[in-house]
Amino acid sequence: MKEYLDKYGSRSNKAVYFDMDAWRKLLTWGLGGDQLRIMDRKVEATLLAAERFDAIACHLGAPNRAQAMETAWKHLLTSQSHDVASVILSLAGRPDGALDRIEDYHNLTWGSIGYEHLDQSANQGSAVLDASIRHIAGQVNSEEGKQGQVAVTVFNPCAWERTDIAITGRIYPIPRT
Repeated sequence: MKEYLDKYGSRSNKAVYFDMDAWRKLLTWGLGGDQLRIMDRKVEATLLAAERFDAIACHLGAPNRAQAMETAWKHLLTSQSHDVASVILSLAGRPDGALDRIEDYHNLTWGSIGYEHLDQSANQGSAVLDASIRHIAGQVNSEEGKQGQVAVTVFNPCAWERTDIAITGRIYPIPRT
């Protein structure tokens, strides 16, 4: 490379300037990476909670969802690629097309690919979390000492006791399975 640059690069008669706004992109520079990092932290929190509750649910007889969690983590890690967060160029016209590889998304920006992996990770993690919480909730006896028509069970995913206020949206009854 050095020999090539010494031979051909030293005789440049004009400077070449690439305007940052000339690149095809969906979001302004930096904004897409920031949004990816914010969503990344939210998805990571979902996966951590899903792992904790899956362990409890498995202890209570639910099927192990380790394979789904492994896939969710792989999608999350793929979304954390350096290229996803910083390079938002289009893959259009790429000759090799990254055939048969996980990043085979022709005509998408790397940021779009990152969001796709984050969405898949979030969906898989949420499915595991929901199934685990449903199984655990099915093991809770809320009939004894019932104070009203509906009993609410609040799960604490931390290893320590908490006294925080639990905030939720509208509570719908969990369908019986």
